[in-house]
Amino acid sequence: MKKLIQLIIFLFLSLNIFCQEEKASLTESNMGLQIGTFGVWAYNEAKLSNTLTLRSDLGLDVYFKHSGNKIKSGYLIPALSLEPRFYYNLKRRLRKSKRIDSNSGDFLGLKIKLNTKVFLIPSDAEALDMITITPLWGIKRAIGRNFNFEFCAGGGYRYNFDANYKDYSEFIIYLNLRIGVIL
Repeated sequence: MKKLIQLIIFLFLSLNIFCQEEKASLTESNMGLQIGTFGVWAYNEAKLSNTLTLRSDLGLDVYFKHSGNKIKSGYLIPALSLEPRFYYNLKRRLRKSKRIDSNSGDFLGLKIKLNTKVFLIPSDAEALDMITITPLWGIKRAIGRNFNFEFCAGGGYRYNFDANYKDYSEFIIYLNLRIGVIL
């Protein structure tokens, strides 16, 4: 009888442990506001699969006009971007008992960003209409329940489609540090 009770207790505890096992999966949808080194953005990150998301940003990017090695002025230009992201270390984070809520993890992405001079701040700034395609590596971490931190780095290509500057396109280095609030 004693062995039967011990067996039942063991099975009950084992069942409880297995029921608490979390699956490595991203958050269904994630919205928020972020401020970073080069602008301010509203974002939405929609889950496509357990490791893939599609992030969309709408915001204002900061750009600087320069002459030689001196910065002459800065301006804000509207930015719209789409970025598929692949979060590659979710299972490892779970194994190490680290958080994956709010899509906390390391990721690879492909940012496609459109900057258009629909309006500028200040309004007399000279800016170009351009599209940028940048492969990225980044980390995203939740801070508490309502905040997040994000760092991205990569290199890509920026193409200008402004008629006055036809030959202006360039390779770019992309670095961004953002902190935000989750809505």
